[in-house]
Amino acid sequence: MLNKIEQQAANVLEDLHQCANFDQTTAKIIAVLYLSKKPLSLDEIYKKVGASKTNCFLKIKRLENLEVIKKIKEKNSKKIGFYFEKNIDKMIFEHMNQRYRTLLVLTKMMFEKIISKYNINELNKEELEQLKILKIQHKKINMFIEKFEKLFSKLSKEIE
Repeated sequence: MLNKIEQQAANVLEDLHQCANFDQTTAKIIAVLYLSKKPLSLDEIYKKVGASKTNCFLKIKRLENLEVIKKIKEKNSKKIGFYFEKNIDKMIFEHMNQRYRTLLVLTKMMFEKIISKYNINELNKEELEQLKILKIQHKKINMFIEKFEKLFSKLSKEIE
């Protein structure tokens, strides 16, 4: 079972990670690994979290795929441990970077798809005005992406 501090950390992490679609069990796993001084085995994790071993394994695999936690094999042993790098600001930064980058790229692609679809000579006056608005927004998105890249590049260097 979680101790008081682990439970409070899990509650806070659950609130923070709702935007990443992490449930309560996942938040507890992150809290336990974040507060641990050493890597923990799957058995240690599921006993602390109070969820089934299978459920914990699936959550751990997801966290590992998202690069939130790492797996390490102990020397001269078959035992595998999991740990959380104590760099929560980097994790939050990477999540924000990925989310905003995806949103910006999708928006840019949406505008490009609409803009490239139409021949200017085949549009009426109202449609030309609408296409002009989209082109202006597309240009603004491109400028914002450039600013975003510079800002996140600078932040990335500061966080590491």
